[in-house]
Amino acid sequence: MKYYHLKYRLKMSHSVDNIKEHAHKHVLETEFYLKPVDESNMFAEFKDIETNINDKLNVYQNRYLNEYPEFGADASLEHTGEAIYGMISDNLLDKNWKLVCFEISENPLRAYIIRDDDFDMRCI
Repeated sequence: MKYYHLKYRLKMSHSVDNIKEHAHKHVLETEFYLKPVDESNMFAEFKDIETNINDKLNVYQNRYLNEYPEFGADASLEHTGEAIYGMISDNLLDKNWKLVCFEISENPLRAYIIRDDDFDMRCI
């Protein structure tokens, strides 16, 4: 099986208690594994896929995530990952691409992964 693998860094801040004065910063590293819905259309312009992801995530660049309803009071790594996965997955599916694996991490030692059951390799 063949996949596209894209990475994105999101500079953001959040607070665990939803109080902006308690905010702290992170650079979240995200990784997206994609495949076309129609595998006969395997080759795509990376620029189109990257632009799509960048357009969705740049809104949150250097922002306090708790202020956005999609993250709300729970801007934990896991909840942030679920929110990003949902928005990117839905958007790419509209363009005939399937997000088969998503990884988000605050540091190299702690990652949250969402993957399809049929994804046959480990997210890296």
